[in-house]
Amino acid sequence: MTKSLDGLTVLVSGGAGYIGSHAVLALRDHGIKTIVIDNLTTGFRWAVPEDVPLIEGDVGDLAWVSSQIQDHDIGAILHFAGSVGVPESVSNPLKYYENNTSNSRALIEAAVTSGVRHFIFSSTAATYGIPDQVPVTEDAPKQPINPYGMSKLMTEHMLADVAKAHVLALKALVEAPTECLTMNCGYGRGFSVTEVLDAVDRVADVKINRKFEGRRAGDPDALTADNRRIRARLPWTPAYEDLDTIVTHALAWEKELQRRAL
Repeated sequence: MTKSLDGLTVLVSGGAGYIGSHAVLALRDHGIKTIVIDNLTTGFRWAVPEDVPLIEGDVGDLAWVSSQIQDHDIGAILHFAGSVGVPESVSNPLKYYENNTSNSRALIEAAVTSGVRHFIFSSTAATYGIPDQVPVTEDAPKQPINPYGMSKLMTEHMLADVAKAHVLALKALVEAPTECLTMNCGYGRGFSVTEVLDAVDRVADVKINRKFEGRRAGDPDALTADNRRIRARLPWTPAYEDLDTIVTHALAWEKELQRRAL
């Protein structure tokens, strides 16, 4: 751990969710003191390590979040909290603008008024919409075609005056506090829906029936992130580039959810 991170306490919003909880584990592995805020709507208490404090609450509650930041002497924030899902964002866009934009605005304001100088936001490739070229670079135009992507893009705009890659980004930000970084955290290549289903067949040892229909509302035909900038800027490479490995981890998470629901 770099000396500049000694004594830093990091707040992880949405730290009880799938991605957020893994970021918490990465922070802990780096010896960084971590606090989790999650309203447990889609997150799970058991996903947060027992030695990491979990505070149940809503990041959209400005006064409450501000008090938590001050009480725990937060020096940096990793923001994962929000709603995820393109089809639902199309059918219920106001929910996404509330959870992903309005609540993020409150968290950002709490950070600014409390003097938190380091803020890492986990956005989405959906902000690129239907790109002119694939893979998509960080400089590509942001033209989301669904409310989910737009709700995330609005937070990106607010932040212009999210696991291991987020921790490394945090280190880079602490070491260069005047720098604003936008980096794609991706594989540099994509997988088709059929390829993913084939991988599920292999990993789960089942045969999933295929029924081909039209594309879901709000989905582009292809969206792949160009990861050359993050590879050049940070000492990071994707740890799980193999599709079968990705599916194995995702399936283990779903099985754990099912086991705990029984």
